[in-house]
Amino acid sequence: DKTLLYRLTGLIRDNDTQVDYVGQHRVFIAPALTWKPNLDTTLTILGNYQRDRSGWDMQFYPALGTVFPNPNGHIPSNRFLGKPGFDNYGPTQYSIGYQFEHRLSEIWTVRQNLRFAHFDNNNQIGVFGNGGPGFGLQPDMRTYVRYGDFAQSNLDGFAVDNQAQAKFNTGLVNHTLLLGVDYQHSRFRDFGQSYDAAPIDIFDPDYSLPVTPGDPYQDTHQKQSQTGIYVQDQMKFDRWVLNLGGRYDWSKIASNDVLFGTSAEQHDSASTGRAGLLYKFDNGVAPYVSYATSFLPLLGTDASLQPFKPETGRQYEVGVKYQPPGTRALFTVGAFDLKRQNVLTMDPLDPNFSKQSGEIQSRGIEVEAAASLASGWDVKAAYTYLDTKFTENDDGTVGNTPWNVPKHRVALWADYTFRSGPLAGFGLGGGLRYQSRTFGDDANTFTVPGFAVADAAIHYDWKNYRFAINARNLFDKEYVAGCYDFSFGCFYGERRRVVASLRYRW
Repeated sequence: DKTLLYRLTGLIRDNDTQVDYVGQHRVFIAPALTWKPNLDTTLTILGNYQRDRSGWDMQFYPALGTVFPNPNGHIPSNRFLGKPGFDNYGPTQYSIGYQFEHRLSEIWTVRQNLRFAHFDNNNQIGVFGNGGPGFGLQPDMRTYVRYGDFAQSNLDGFAVDNQAQAKFNTGLVNHTLLLGVDYQHSRFRDFGQSYDAAPIDIFDPDYSLPVTPGDPYQDTHQKQSQTGIYVQDQMKFDRWVLNLGGRYDWSKIASNDVLFGTSAEQHDSASTGRAGLLYKFDNGVAPYVSYATSFLPLLGTDASLQPFKPETGRQYEVGVKYQPPGTRALFTVGAFDLKRQNVLTMDPLDPNFSKQSGEIQSRGIEVEAAASLASGWDVKAAYTYLDTKFTENDDGTVGNTPWNVPKHRVALWADYTFRSGPLAGFGLGGGLRYQSRTFGDDANTFTVPGFAVADAAIHYDWKNYRFAINARNLFDKEYVAGCYDFSFGCFYGERRRVVASLRYRW
């Protein structure tokens, strides 16, 4: 009778990676149960559990031997710089909650969404080719100074969101009014201990070199609570759509490091809002303009064990959407100006911690097109131009571009499926992903070349079956995806991945 519905999603995966000695194992299960006793009431209970057991596939390489030539040779993308059998990453996480909705009348609907989540990472240990000054690649361009790290962290989070929605008219204006109050509480613990790891020859690694325990450097306990109230009204008049919303938040973070006996308490509050205006022409063209501000409290501490300030931001955007009448196609062009304060970035002096930048401004243009045609073609294209700069900072980087932020990104994809004839159900697809060059550190002392990789797909639909082979980075291009430090902070991108799949729907 459709009053009770259920869904079960599960995954078991075992795989190697492109890095030697590094495998991955994941178990995931997510049940969902919906109860609909009548047309006005819905209750959905959601749960999930995930356990990962893997090594560290993210290796920290120097720029010499990856981005730039090294007289000793080239560092291959499968080179492992840790200690086999020692490196381990094993988080476990789960959550349970519900989504409740009840329609009180033709005007009013109430909702409550609630969730409890737990994250446990008590088995993280590794040896890495990175660290502070003096680490990384040495003057002989082959000796690599490493360090080891052991971490235990866990997070408990509770969140509840209460909403009341009203749909009504005032004259010729249609309103969708949303009122709400939400609350969230988190408890976070982060313990860190250093290990002493012998330097390694990056071109001829000896994995028997010793790794010995060092000293703890952090044992932080934090509690965070945040309460917010908000209101939003979407108003439609003729071809106009106006959206206005406002929100006020109170946040408190209490931090205590039991290792050093330090404690701090931080209270913050902020009002934020957003506004958007759109006009719909009969020919499918819809220009729009929007403005928004944001407030985001952050868990964690910097290297001096001080809590982070909340991240704040504001964004302007103007653009045009176009949907040709009677088609399954959408074209959008948008220009934006975004400023963010207190953004977290990696601390180059101590990569175990993050630091906060003063202000980052991003201005750019986004162009997207997507069309699904009756002839069998599915086409997608996207282009982003991004000009990002530090506008306020105390480390001499004002005017610089943050590391690994490209100016240009392009993504193209085209897929054709035969609709009739002897090849009916058979399809081919191909695409290209391009990223322009990036800076290798916030000081902009060197650049990382851009890259382009090709993707492809073959698929066949027959009755309820779908056979498919998908390839990412089809030609197995080796490339550096980005860097944050010259001597120990470069990362290879994903090499060729080919997945064959069989799907059955009933």
